[in-house]
Amino acid sequence: DALFVHDNAPSHKSSETRYWLDQRHIEVSSWPPQNPHLNIIENVCCMMKLELQKEVERITSKKELIDVLQRIWRHIHESKIFEMYQTLPARMRAFGSLE
Repeated sequence: DALFVHDNAPSHKSSETRYWLDQRHIEVSSWPPQNPHLNIIENVCCMMKLELQKEVERITSKKELIDVLQRIWRHIHESKIFEMYQTLPARMRAFGSLE
């Protein structure tokens, strides 16, 4: 069994996508877009924004911005992302996206 979870983006709701999922008998669940409780990448983006805010006044070029973002990305520990992944089913149940 498979469950396709999406954030209601237009490409996820297209007739082609719905048809493809229906043909494969894949259950579909959705949640509000950019919901940090249910979307791991939104959590990661938030973590990066918080770190970036600490340095934003010192950044004077696009290259420096890219360098800082890459450094921030490299310092996000994999265990933090794994922890968010592990707790996702419980958060989905709490928000009614997974019964």
